[in-house]
Amino acid sequence: MIFIYNFGILLYGLIIRIVSLGNEKAKNWVTGRKNWREAIQYDHNKRLIWFHCASLGEFDQGIPLIKLIKEKQKDVSIAVSFFSPSGMEHYQKRNAPIDFAFYLPEDRSSNMKDLFTKLQPEALFLVKYEFWHHLIETSSKSNVPVYSISTLLRPQHRFFKWWGSIFRKDLSKIDFFFVQNKETSILLNSIGLDNHLIVGDTRIDKVISNQKNASEDLRLNAFCADNEILILGSSWQFEEEILARSQWHTSGQKTIIAPHDISPNNVKRIQSLFPDSERYSETPKGSKILILDTIGHLSNAYQYGGVAFIGGGSTGKLHNILEPAVFGLPVVFGPKYDRFPEAKAFIGSKIGFSIKSHQEFDETLDQIKRNQKEILSGLENYLNENQGASEKIHSKIYS
Repeated sequence: MIFIYNFGILLYGLIIRIVSLGNEKAKNWVTGRKNWREAIQYDHNKRLIWFHCASLGEFDQGIPLIKLIKEKQKDVSIAVSFFSPSGMEHYQKRNAPIDFAFYLPEDRSSNMKDLFTKLQPEALFLVKYEFWHHLIETSSKSNVPVYSISTLLRPQHRFFKWWGSIFRKDLSKIDFFFVQNKETSILLNSIGLDNHLIVGDTRIDKVISNQKNASEDLRLNAFCADNEILILGSSWQFEEEILARSQWHTSGQKTIIAPHDISPNNVKRIQSLFPDSERYSETPKGSKILILDTIGHLSNAYQYGGVAFIGGGSTGKLHNILEPAVFGLPVVFGPKYDRFPEAKAFIGSKIGFSIKSHQEFDETLDQIKRNQKEILSGLENYLNENQGASEKIHSKIYS
């Protein structure tokens, strides 16, 4: 099985290199890993704690614990590795207290041995479900404790398949799991692992911090004034087309659209759907629709909203619904949300709503208006009951 795994890693690297000839993201994946041994510079003047994240979303989950460690542990450096280019390209916008970041090299035994020799970490934190065989194996052989945080597992994962023995062994080498939900706890128990604790999702700590530190945006102030605002957060074509046919839009209500893709061609497509819209980056012209065509403004924009319609729910790639929730916004999203426990919890508590059409969207907005007080109370209860995961993790490890 290890031979098949190693061959798969080599094959994946070869495919990425071929794709990189015509794909910018794949090109960044390849070039970012060139000469990685020389690129990583660390003088070992402090203890090093290493976080590995797949991408930017997982980094967001790691930030609350990173901040706690930096605050409470003296003389500590924090390194963060990423698998995806989107993490490396945008992590600095989060202003997290890390000392350096790098691309995780391809998961080969020789690469990981060299990486651990170079870093000599005190501990390794894996965020969500980043479980690479040689990374974990080398950490175990190097006597470096491995912690999995915000762990989220599903029965479909390879660890629970009949052929997944090598991957189950990888999990058995992890010192402790801090899991998001009961389902993950049950799955770990099913393969004989009881070294875990249900602490919830560390992202809740992050969005609460974002809400407390939200700053005024004069451009959004002027656009929103005292109007009720609908925000399309990280929208895809599905959400934009539903909005275009909705009573909300046809009656002339104000909307902020924050596309998940702010490339010129995609923004141009959205403007063709809403001819009277204006861009955040342009001089205001009194439109009813404002398109956020810049990075980094969405989470702050939610403070001006009344309802959020979050993108990705038509593709199974639902974006962050916790960011608007912390500002007290009822959340609407598409039908493919089963992979997201927070979305299922929102639906179960009647503080989130799934729709498939513009008719359902209109009906849901009416329902939200009728039950606004109860929804707001439910959002507050959910956040209060689920915050504090980062403190629980820190206390368990460092107390």
